[in-house]
Amino acid sequence: MKKEELETFSTEVLKKRLKAANSVLLVSYVLAALYVIYLLYTIIKGTWEPQAPQIIIPVLFLAVLLPTISMRKKIKEELKRRGQNQI
Repeated sequence: MKKEELETFSTEVLKKRLKAANSVLLVSYVLAALYVIYLLYTIIKGTWEPQAPQIIIPVLFLAVLLPTISMRKKIKEELKRRGQNQI
């Protein structure tokens, strides 16, 4: 999301987008934690074998997390600039 676009949105829209970004991050963190637990379980059990899905899934988590974290940071900066740093 470009900075010019953030400036055109109303404060209420930015707050809604911030809440949505926080929700996406929370769900992503929970899924990543569950995936790590699954991997540790399979490694301890001795059934883990490196396969394409097991290697691609962490990359997909990063593909979701990094842009969301970046967007969330920009929205927070814009709200702070507007004096609306409380949700």
